[in-house]
Amino acid sequence: MWDRGFRRFSNEGEVEMGYGTWKSTIRTLASHLEDRGVRVDWALLPGGALSTGIAPGVGGTVGLVGTAAKGRVTLEVAGSHIDRALVRLDEEPFPARLEGPMAEQLEQLKPHMDPAFRMLAANLWIFRRPLLWVLSADPVSNTQIRTTHAAASPSAIEMRIAPWDSADGVVRDLRSRLADLDIQISVVDNAAPSRISSSSAEGFERIRGAVHGVFADVRAVVPFLSWSDLDSSPLEPVAGEIYRFAPVRVDAGNPQDVEAPGPRAYLDMVRFYAEVIRRGTQP
Repeated sequence: MWDRGFRRFSNEGEVEMGYGTWKSTIRTLASHLEDRGVRVDWALLPGGALSTGIAPGVGGTVGLVGTAAKGRVTLEVAGSHIDRALVRLDEEPFPARLEGPMAEQLEQLKPHMDPAFRMLAANLWIFRRPLLWVLSADPVSNTQIRTTHAAASPSAIEMRIAPWDSADGVVRDLRSRLADLDIQISVVDNAAPSRISSSSAEGFERIRGAVHGVFADVRAVVPFLSWSDLDSSPLEPVAGEIYRFAPVRVDAGNPQDVEAPGPRAYLDMVRFYAEVIRRGTQP
């Protein structure tokens, strides 16, 4: 039917099938491709967004395409001081680093930034530390520059692991820095950070072209470090690059919530994925 490409559509993001079911389905798909000796140049998974007022120094709408995903480790915490543990992690966060998708994002956003932010981003040899301080103060950009944490339940902490850290290293660090508290930490489950895909490869350029072709208000399409729960690791042996994007809109007022789906939102999704398929099947 097509000279190039493989498509797999599912509504698993819309039903309560859970993380385990998603991973099982992706493993089945990856096994199907591997058994047939098929290796795809790139894959597109859910994640990312069309963001307004979220990209550093840019006031308009920017397409954020996940070129990597944070890992995660869920920790069961037993003892009487989990609240103190969370407070300490808030007060003493993991070190911030400007590398990977966030470093690429800033570089590609420079032409669209306001003058003050462009000055910071263009002179990292002087302003790296002030820029990291500014990024740390924003809840979205903060997730891009360090390993972060959240309370998963009254007795559990979930760590979202940056690509330069590891689950084992994060657990060792936590046990060391929380050693004086009356708590015991045990690992419930974990997933390693994904590898980082190229933002200059064919797949990214075709996604970028599709976004600009469908959404006239988008100023730029740039790399993003996704915190999606959708584990892409089963696809890594059969896909050259893995990207995460869906044409849903989020804004600075509530970056955790996407717009309420309506006829326009669904139409935009159909138009976007049709454009991705059209561009992806061209020679």
